[in-house]
Amino acid sequence: MQEGTDVSASVLQKGPECKQPYLLSVGRDVKKPSQYFLVLDRLVIPGGLDIIPAFDRPFKAHYVFNVNY
Repeated sequence: MQEGTDVSASVLQKGPECKQPYLLSVGRDVKKPSQYFLVLDRLVIPGGLDIIPAFDRPFKAHYVFNVNY
């Protein structure tokens, strides 16, 4: 997504088929996003400014909460 986009509104426009959690990156440059968000059931959670912690959070949450999608 482009910088300045309303992330919450964009996520709410997704269809009901988007049930699995995913990472959403925001920034001007596709190769180097400036922000990451974790999207779980249309709930937007800030993921940080770096890809490693942004990926680490949903990975650990999957095992801690024993979530099945």
